[in-house]
Amino acid sequence: MSNTNITKEQEQASIAFVDRLFTHVSGRAHVRLNGDLAGFDAVRKKVYIDSYTEKTVSMPAGAFLSHLAREEIAELDVLEDWDGSNEYKLSTAVLLAAKRAIRRYHGGLVKDEDGQPCFEMVADGVVSRSYNVDQ
Repeated sequence: MSNTNITKEQEQASIAFVDRLFTHVSGRAHVRLNGDLAGFDAVRKKVYIDSYTEKTVSMPAGAFLSHLAREEIAELDVLEDWDGSNEYKLSTAVLLAAKRAIRRYHGGLVKDEDGQPCFEMVADGVVSRSYNVDQ
């Protein structure tokens, strides 16, 4: 679990971003991709990935932005609202971002572009990797 210290203002901004992302942008475009569906539980304030093949994973919505790189946030920020014809584009972008953020939040092992195992973390909007995976 992440130990990122975020301010109350950052937490509120993150929740507002997630709310906009899952209501106005992806809205009714709940399309499962390879059995996975990204969602936002507004009551519990959690972003989650529901999967047919794996256990459902989640993270606090208030920590969502602090686990994405600036470029990833910018990509989500320019997505157009759901209009009935762009479901797959929106669902893909939101699902990939949610998977990245949740994986980083929980400290999950990933593989880089060369297939090497590593841990990813975000500091000041920049992703860094740690290849010391034996610990």
